[in-house]
Amino acid sequence: MSTIPNFLREPEWHVDIVMCLDATGSMHHVIDKVCDNALCLHQKLKDFMFEHDRELKGLRVKVILFRDYGIDAEPMVETEFFNITDGEDDQSGDFHDFIRSVRAGGGGDRPENALEALTFALRSDWTRLGTHRRHIVLLCTDAPALPLGARSDSDCYPADMPKDLEELSKIWEEDMDRRAKRIFLYAPYEEPWDRLEMWTQCFHCDMDSYDKFDFDECLRMMSFS
Repeated sequence: MSTIPNFLREPEWHVDIVMCLDATGSMHHVIDKVCDNALCLHQKLKDFMFEHDRELKGLRVKVILFRDYGIDAEPMVETEFFNITDGEDDQSGDFHDFIRSVRAGGGGDRPENALEALTFALRSDWTRLGTHRRHIVLLCTDAPALPLGARSDSDCYPADMPKDLEELSKIWEEDMDRRAKRIFLYAPYEEPWDRLEMWTQCFHCDMDSYDKFDFDECLRMMSFS
């Protein structure tokens, strides 16, 4: 084990990104653009970090597709982390195959189970590698979210969900790595997304701007923050 202090080492940036994507029918007009942007994450992040004299040593990406526990047979799909590298353990092909398979469909009324997806994201097995880390949650939806527990009478609803938004915020504020964590919300300015803006290191982009939708701004912020 190396005994060199972190401040004397060459910076090693390792980034985990968990993408929480609304996959309900109302997203049909924008889901392809979301997925196209997801496929460019690796190269764009490398380029933006290079602009700030930072070398990306490791990138992992996980995807969580969410719908509605009260309506859909498969309300939540969660992948493992895909290693997106230039080495032998590269899983970018598997990641690309999964992203290309995403189709918008299902869902009931406008609010969806986005907060449950966010809970799964925060509980991810985040990387501990490198001298510098980023633990990124990128959530995309065109709708408000159902309150936590609103679908708890569903047979497939998870038993260990937070009981409300305050309890979820404690996971973010107390359990996550303070220096590494970031949330980027592509969501309307509606409940509860307007309240999440109060969370530490949470950035809100209005999902109504479909014609301008891309991840470039959040990737830039990841690169220099």
